[in-house]
Amino acid sequence: MTDETVQKISTTGPGEGNFYPAGFNEVYVKVRAEDSGGTFELIEEVCKPGFVSRLHRHDTRSQTFYIVEGSAEFIVDGKSFAAKAGSSIHVPPGVPHKITSDDGMKMLMIYCKAGLENLFAAVHALTPEEAKDPEFTAALSRTHDTIMMDDASQGTVLG
Repeated sequence: MTDETVQKISTTGPGEGNFYPAGFNEVYVKVRAEDSGGTFELIEEVCKPGFVSRLHRHDTRSQTFYIVEGSAEFIVDGKSFAAKAGSSIHVPPGVPHKITSDDGMKMLMIYCKAGLENLFAAVHALTPEEAKDPEFTAALSRTHDTIMMDDASQGTVLG
């Protein structure tokens, strides 16, 4: 058994986990790649009113959303889904998706396979100038399996 497949017990309370403030978002990584042996990550994201993500896809990992509070519109493979508390959305690898939330929301996201925390950490480390450069952030996102598919004016790298 390699270190990559070793799983370990992990506990996080409310407001705990690796924290990444990201524009309109507050991101808490609750189960990290190293906790799950790289098989998945569990991330809690709080999106303030007016949240908009860019249309994007992940080519090597699936993403599952569970809405805890609030509501959002999900566009998945060109189809709209009005999600509210208790809703779930599963997006397989390669499927374009976008999220907007007029009133704000809290959601849980499961990334399978793990690795998206690295994108949150990289975005968090950007200078203000880098964060405002849509070409730079799109290139950065591509290195973390997040491929932007629309005009940069449609939202930011993480919303």
